[in-house]
Amino acid sequence: MKIWIDAQLPPTLASWVTNTFAIEALSLKDIGLRDAKDIDIFEVARIANFVTFIIGNHSF
Repeated sequence: MKIWIDAQLPPTLASWVTNTFAIEALSLKDIGLRDAKDIDIFEVARIANFVTFIIGNHSF
């Protein structure tokens, strides 16, 4: 399982999730999607077969 952490949340949350739960977590900032539109993030995730996000807004 891989988790992408929304750019609105602290990037350190990704390393905390990885270290605490042994699950690969990446901040959208760290993978070059910090300023991407929601639909673009969704499409990249769909192509990569990612299904888990932790988001910091209610409009996604």
